[in-house]
Amino acid sequence: MSTAGSMHVQCPECDALVPIGLTLKPATREGDTVIVTVEPDLTDTTVHAWTHEAGNPTN
Repeated sequence: MSTAGSMHVQCPECDALVPIGLTLKPATREGDTVIVTVEPDLTDTTVHAWTHEAGNPTN
C-alpha cells in the first residue's frame, strides 16, 4: 500500500479542517475492468470528534 494523498473535512461544530489520509491499495482486475481501491484513514477524524465529546472544542 502507498499513500495516495489527503483530503479535508470541515467539522460542523467548530469549523476546523480535519485531514483524512488516503491509502492506495494495489489495483485488481476483473475481466476488462481495473479496480482501484482508495481507503481513508479516519484516525484524525475520530480523535477530533473525541475532543468535542470531552467538552473541549479545540482542534
